[in-house]
Amino acid sequence: MPGTPMIPGPLSVLGKVASPRRFNDPEYAKRIAPKVYGGAARTAPLPPFEMQARGTSRRGYLFQQLAVIGWGSHLMLPLLRQRTLILAGDDDPIAPLANARWMAQLIRHSRLHVLHDGHHFFRSSLDETSATIRDFLQKSE
Repeated sequence: MPGTPMIPGPLSVLGKVASPRRFNDPEYAKRIAPKVYGGAARTAPLPPFEMQARGTSRRGYLFQQLAVIGWGSHLMLPLLRQRTLILAGDDDPIAPLANARWMAQLIRHSRLHVLHDGHHFFRSSLDETSATIRDFLQKSE
């Protein structure tokens, strides 16, 4: 995502994402995954995060959230000369698809590939994600 500003997901989802509890409480993470991550997480459990095994600190998570809020690249994206692949899920409650479409408009030589999945498409749609990246890189040579 290009950072702030962005088109936000629902407040009910962002409230859950703002807390490190989803990384520290495996039962809570499992319970909120369908609503927070969308896509395949709505019908099948996602593989557990490694972070859940060791947890995450409130301080570290706060710094991550501040970085997300305080960073933006919108002004720089039109300056990119490189071919750019943008991947996004069409059912992503955290980062709605409109953000990826916006990035694709800003980056001249971009290609947007939309997966029929959610926020964690790179885990739940691994084959399609890998094939899309491979195809993009092969056409770059």
